[in-house]
Parts: sequence; C-alpha cells; structure tokens
Amino acid sequence: MTGWGQDETKLLVDVKVSFMAKTGNLRAKLLLSPTLQTLR
Repeated sequence: MTGWGQDETKLLVDVKVSFMAKTGNLRAKLLLSPTLQTLR
C-alpha cells in the first residue's frame, strides 16, 4: 500500500520546517527584546 506518497511527506516536512522557523523566530524575538530594552 502506497497511501503515503512522497508529495505528502514533502508537504509534512515543509509544514514542520516552516512551523519550527516561526517558533524559532518568536523565541529569538522574546530573547532579544529584553536585551534590547537593557541596551536603551
């Protein structure tokens, strides 16, 4: 049974990567905002 083709797995990977990138950006912003405030 080939219910899961390469297209589906590629889509899942893309979604995972984009989600991880978004959460990574949010974390970076949260980590950077206090340091930026202390620099002021």
